[in-house]
Amino acid sequence: MGVDFSKLQRIEVAIGSYWAFENDLITDQLLEFGAHTRNELAMLMDHVRPGFTVVDIGAHIGTYAVPIARKIGAAGKLLAIEGSSETFEVLTLNICVNELLHTVQCRNEILCDSDTASFERTNTKNNTGAGAFLPSSDGVYGTEAYRCLLLSGFAKPDLIKIDVEGMECAILRSIQPILRAVRPILYIEVVKEQLERTGGSRDLLQELLEPHGYNFYRNVGERNSSSDTYQMVKLETLADGGDFFDLLALPTGP
Repeated sequence: MGVDFSKLQRIEVAIGSYWAFENDLITDQLLEFGAHTRNELAMLMDHVRPGFTVVDIGAHIGTYAVPIARKIGAAGKLLAIEGSSETFEVLTLNICVNELLHTVQCRNEILCDSDTASFERTNTKNNTGAGAFLPSSDGVYGTEAYRCLLLSGFAKPDLIKIDVEGMECAILRSIQPILRAVRPILYIEVVKEQLERTGGSRDLLQELLEPHGYNFYRNVGERNSSSDTYQMVKLETLADGGDFFDLLALPTGP
């Protein structure tokens, strides 16, 4: 069953035009602050350049994909991946209404580190962004992340955003060849509880990143506000970032 379009509302904000779910946390943030996690978005956008190749894994309705696509412009390209078929319909609608089809390719897939694992969707009331795919013996099969990016023509990205409610370690395991060869900028939601429920951890996340030469940063200022201010600090370890934060991993050296 597809999305019920009678339960969507249209929102016009500076970063784009959106159809969004009614009575939803992300919709409320768009209405109140003009963006979803506006301060975090501002920090990331300061590291996006025109012409970038970008992968957004866990794109939801496009709250990051739309402004990033606008900034990278016609010379750039963006792959927006969303696992929920219902949310994917809204994502593709938002890419269309913002006239970004020339820049953005959308895929409705669950990315992980194996083509043999299956997953079942769990939802959170009034927060579609917190819906997750958890391992299941009788669910929908995922797609191995590296193969997906390779076949999509996105094996050499400048930036990868990963927000997949705990499956971040599985995706990083899968895309090790990309991290070795390209060392893209990484923007990853880190939630200790979510990582642990899928067999991951902040320490494992760090182990998967450290061999490739990254410095770790997070915003310690406001996460949601009506301004684009942020306070970026360097982390020695991911555990230093706390139980819930957005990690900006920047490649070191040349």
